[in-house]
Amino acid sequence: APLGAVLADTERTVQVWSKHSQGYTLSVSGTQYKVTIRTPRVAELAKYMPVQQDEDHSKTLRSPMPGKVHSLAVTEGEHVRVGQELCVVEAMKMQNVLRCEKDSIVAKIPVSVGQSVAVDEIIIEFADPEEPPKGT
Repeated sequence: APLGAVLADTERTVQVWSKHSQGYTLSVSGTQYKVTIRTPRVAELAKYMPVQQDEDHSKTLRSPMPGKVHSLAVTEGEHVRVGQELCVVEAMKMQNVLRCEKDSIVAKIPVSVGQSVAVDEIIIEFADPEEPPKGT
């Protein structure tokens, strides 16, 4: 149900879209905002907390789970296309096929078949098609 709120001295209709761990996602005039709810003391201390930066993982294939590299379907320097099989990671007796998310070039493969990998461990590094592969 829409709520009434005063924002910057203007009365607005606000709709609650979802609740998350520290607040809500609200919609005002069709635009969504993530709002954090804090006590005055926590809000005062929050300015001293470091802001977590999102890492760019677009040029890597990372292991989605702990497991073992069962097979590699590509080699360094190879051009790969969206949907192409890159490797298979075996976890809990299941083989998980990892596929390419965008057209690129395999720059480096720092793992080998049979090697154990942890969650988020880099399996393949990519270069953009216009960039030369690393190490060549």
